Amino acid sequence: MRSIKVILSIAFLLLGINVTLKCQCLLDSVLINALLVDPSGIDFSYDTNEDGLINSNDEFVEICNTSSDTIDVSGWRIGDDDPPPFPDFHIPDSTYLLPGACLVMVSNYCPDMPMVCDPPSGVLNMDYQFSGFLGNSGDVVTLVDTLGNSCSVVYGSTVCTQIDLLEIPDFDINACDDWGADIDGCPLLALGDSCEYEPVVLPLEFLDAFVRLSDSGTVIIDWTAIETEPNTKYSIEWTTALNLPFHNIVNDVNAGALGFENAYTFEHQEPNSGLNYYKIVMKTLSGIEISSSVLVADIKSDEIGRAYPNIIDNLFYINGSSDQYSISIFDMSGKKVFEKAFIMNEEAINAEFLESGYYIINITTDKGFINQPIIKI
Repeated sequence: MRSIKVILSIAFLLLGINVTLKCQCLLDSVLINALLVDPSGIDFSYDTNEDGLINSNDEFVEICNTSSDTIDVSGWRIGDDDPPPFPDFHIPDSTYLLPGACLVMVSNYCPDMPMVCDPPSGVLNMDYQFSGFLGNSGDVVTLVDTLGNSCSVVYGSTVCTQIDLLEIPDFDINACDDWGADIDGCPLLALGDSCEYEPVVLPLEFLDAFVRLSDSGTVIIDWTAIETEPNTKYSIEWTTALNLPFHNIVNDVNAGALGFENAYTFEHQEPNSGLNYYKIVMKTLSGIEISSSVLVADIKSDEIGRAYPNIIDNLFYINGSSDQYSISIFDMSGKKVFEKAFIMNEEAINAEFLESGYYIINITTDKGFINQPIIKI
C-alpha cells in the first residue's frame, strides 16, 4: 500500500460548533472543511501524494460529515468555475461518509503510476494531471448533490456576486461563503486559515469486519486491519438498539505487528435475544480514536426458547424448538437464586419461592442461550 501523509481529517472537533455562525458550505450535513490551494507556498508546502514533488498535483478538497448518520455522496460533484478540459469531479458510486468521517479529494494522487495506484480508504484521486484545479489568486469551489442542490466557497480575488451563473448552473448565491485569501500556501479552512493545519494521518485501515453466530448461540466478531502506529489497542462496543448508547464489553485488545495485515476475533458470550449492534473501536497512544461501521447480529429467540409469561405469579413455562432446557435465575445483584436442568418443552415451573421483584432468567439449550428479564409479582 502507498503511504500518504494526508488521509482523513477528524471532524469531531467541528461537531460541537454552531454552523450557523458561518455557512461553511454545508450541504445535507456535509461541509467543505479544507482547501489546499497552493501546496508550494513559501510559508507552507505539502507533498500530499508523496511523489517527491510539490506542485498542483498535491491540491486537495476535504469534505466532512457533521451528522450522526451515514451519508451517501455517490454521484455528488465538486468543481470550480473553470471550463473544460477540467470538468467537475464526480464522486464514484458506493461512496459513503460515516458519522464524523472526512473524505480527501486529491487533484492527482497517483501521478507516477496512474494505471496501478490504489488510493487508501478516505482518499479519492481526481486524476487532474497538473490541472491547477484551485487557482492560487482566487477561485470558487462548488459542491453539488444528486438533486442539484449546491453550496460554494469563494476565496482570494473571487467573490460570490462575480460568479458567472452560466459557468456553474447549480451555483446558489444564497449558499456561498467567502473564506478570504490564501495566506501564502497555508490551507484554507472552514473555521479560518492556518499554517499549522495538517490533516491527521489515520494509523489504521480496516480491511474487513463482520459478525457471525456460533453453534452455541454466541456472537463472534472478526476483523482484519493494518496498523501503522505502535501501542494501538481495540475495544468492542455493544448496544441492543441504535437509539441507545453503546457500551464497552471488552477493552485493551492489543494490535499486532505494524504494517502487516492482522486478524482478530472476539466472542460475545451473552448477546441479547433479537438484534445486537457492535462497533470495533481503535485507540492509539497519540489519542486518535476510529470506529468501524456498525455490525449487526440477529439472535433468533424462537430457535432457543422463551419463558412465558414474563410477569410471573407462581407458574411459568419454557417454550421453544428444543426438547430440553436448563435455566438459571439471577436477582438484580447478579446472585443466582435458582437453577434447574433437564426441563422439557412446555413444562410448568413453580416460582412461588421467588420474592416479588425483577430477575434475569438464563435459558440454555443445545442451540445456544438467551438472557430474558422477568418480573415476579
